[in-house]
Amino acid sequence: MAQVKQKPVNLTQDALVQALMPDPSAAPPNAIVLSGFLGKSTHPDKWRLYLTAALDRYVEIPEDKILHAVQLGDHGTLLWIPKDMTLQLHQAQPEHIQAEFLDGAITANHVGVPAINPFFVGGAVRLISITPSGHVYCHTPLGTSCGGGTQQ
Repeated sequence: MAQVKQKPVNLTQDALVQALMPDPSAAPPNAIVLSGFLGKSTHPDKWRLYLTAALDRYVEIPEDKILHAVQLGDHGTLLWIPKDMTLQLHQAQPEHIQAEFLDGAITANHVGVPAINPFFVGGAVRLISITPSGHVYCHTPLGTSCGGGTQQ
């Protein structure tokens, strides 16, 4: 029986990997992924990420601190930012918070419920954090899993 020659597969590195970890020998980024709706800021060097579909709560992020972004059309935007970055939560009363605090139970108490998109579970915000050791943690106020990550 004759062997069939397979054509080489033309694979390319995903844009996320290229942006955050182009060198495979490097440590994974110490980043957090925020999900919301991207909008202009009153400051030319910043972007607003609205955390609710009502657009009543948002954080402002300097453009040079955004490590990567994926826009999901009508479903919002995912932003990768440094996990230790300090953000100011804008709502009825401004409040300073660490980006990593959006990474767990505080989200349930302070952020609220955004519109439905693939990164929301049951109408509750779903956040994904990537640790320096390469673990992906998925956090939801409802305690449901994002699938594929470790739930916290």
